[in-house]
Amino acid sequence: MIHTYTLNVFTDNQMDLQQTIIFDNNMVIGDLNGDYIVNILDILIMVNIIMGSIDDPGNADINDDNIINILDIVGLVNVILED
Repeated sequence: MIHTYTLNVFTDNQMDLQQTIIFDNNMVIGDLNGDYIVNILDILIMVNIIMGSIDDPGNADINDDNIINILDIVGLVNVILED
C-alpha cells in the first residue's frame, strides 16, 4: 500500500515550502530491485547508485546517514549474510 503525505512549512502565516512524501509499506530496506529478496543483485544496483548510473529508489541508505556510499554496501552485505 502506498501512502502520500504533504508537508507544508509556514513562516509568518505564508507557506514557504511544500514537500510531498510517498511511503510504500511494502518497501524492504536494501531490496533495490523490488523483488522482495535482498541479494547480490541489490548490491550491483547499489554500486550503480553510488556511481551515479541510476537513482536511489528510496531504500538504499542502509545505515540511515543520508549518504549512499561504501558503508551502505557493507551494511547490505551484512543483511544478506544474516539470512
